[in-house]
Amino acid sequence: MQSKARGHVELLYLVVLAAIAAVAPRVILPMTLKTDVPLAVIESGSMEPTLHVGDLVIIRGVSPGEVKQDDIIVFRARFLGGSLTVHRVIRIIHLDNVTLYRTKGDANFLPDPAVYSGLGSVSEDDVVGKVIVRIPLIGYITLGFTKLLIRNP
Repeated sequence: MQSKARGHVELLYLVVLAAIAAVAPRVILPMTLKTDVPLAVIESGSMEPTLHVGDLVIIRGVSPGEVKQDDIIVFRARFLGGSLTVHRVIRIIHLDNVTLYRTKGDANFLPDPAVYSGLGSVSEDDVVGKVIVRIPLIGYITLGFTKLLIRNP
């Protein structure tokens, strides 16, 4: 009888851990890291050799004054229809009380298009955060599921 009760307690612990694991990325991480997008998977080679396809990056929300030249930021790329992009800041421009960033993928030959006043690729409002941690290969799990779902709708 005691082992049956113990089995129920262990099952309850597993359910609680699973619930925490499910809630953490959607609730706890955004609150802690101050961004709506605390995790991202690198999907292209534009940041090689620094970041690789399949890397998972952890992102922390930042104010414009916290972004420095050479930081790797995550932003909504207006030049790509608003898709999330992870590139390096190569220049910071202050223009009429707005901060603009010129960005470039480490593996790219040219900087990203300067869509703001012909100077910046990204405005401070486009910035989701900056990369604070890289976890190699873990993102392949997500990429694999995405490809599987696209192939088999």
